[in-house]
Amino acid sequence: MNFENNHQEEVLANNDSFDYSKEQVGLENNQELPVTSFASVKEEQVNQDSQDLAKTREELFNSQNQEQSSEDNYQKFKDLANVRLGEQKLQELLNKHLEGEDFTERAKSIVYEMLTRRSDFIKQTNDQGLDVVSLMKNYQPQMAWYREMREKIASAVDRNPDFKWNSNPGWFGLNTRPELVGREGVNIKVYKTIPVNEYSFIQNIPDLAKQLRVLSLASDDVIQIKFPASLSGFLANNDSLVIHFKKAENQEKILDLVNTWSKEKGITNSPREMGRTEIAADSRDTSFSDLVAKNIADWLAKNADQYDHKILTKEAIKHAISQSQKPPIIKT
Repeated sequence: MNFENNHQEEVLANNDSFDYSKEQVGLENNQELPVTSFASVKEEQVNQDSQDLAKTREELFNSQNQEQSSEDNYQKFKDLANVRLGEQKLQELLNKHLEGEDFTERAKSIVYEMLTRRSDFIKQTNDQGLDVVSLMKNYQPQMAWYREMREKIASAVDRNPDFKWNSNPGWFGLNTRPELVGREGVNIKVYKTIPVNEYSFIQNIPDLAKQLRVLSLASDDVIQIKFPASLSGFLANNDSLVIHFKKAENQEKILDLVNTWSKEKGITNSPREMGRTEIAADSRDTSFSDLVAKNIADWLAKNADQYDHKILTKEAIKHAISQSQKPPIIKT
């Protein structure tokens, strides 16, 4: 994760609700993970008439296709440092034979970290035995530049009534429609992953904010920008830039706007690790990644000690990756 102190010349600019349920964020087909999917199904076990048998064969074919896709995902990503660590931690947790809420919360935390951390960050810390503080000692100039630029953006926000802070721990948030308060409904989100050596992308956030405010006003939406508040957060997170909005019809517009902005500013949009979706949705009390992690943890708690721990762990990792790749289903 070595990168040069390559920031560019500073470019600071002057500056109806959705119902929400698990089914609406793309998890409806995976409430029960197919533990039995690795067991063979014999045709002679199906005693139905020809029409029902044909239907059963079709359903089995579709199920096997989905399972093969999940298996392909696992084989593709299993050697990533975050996936290896997640698999190791889950198996260790299962071996402890914990029960109840303690098990579920720990499993959820392990899966969430696997989904949200850059593999290279895990490689630099866990695989090399470094904590975050020790790692970041190598990047003092970059840390100072990132912090200074974030503070300049904050000052620009304070001076401009068109924008307002909307931050939370670990994330710098910027609301492009502060005059509209209390808009309820699910938060739809566009994610972008940016290479670690392009940390200077944040100096172009004010220009992106101005463009998104124009769209907010034109479409009567509430669009917000979030990015990691620190360089260590940027290096650690799979999500480098997150755009929150309410109206599903703005999804493609925002994707196009962000992609055009990136191209104009020379910012690279990296592939999402593990093929994660670029579109997701939050409820009021949980994020998409949190929901996927909870779904997997609940399934593990239900099936712990019923199957070999190695098989259970692989199935959990495999389907966590697959679920994180599915764009949400948002219903108006």
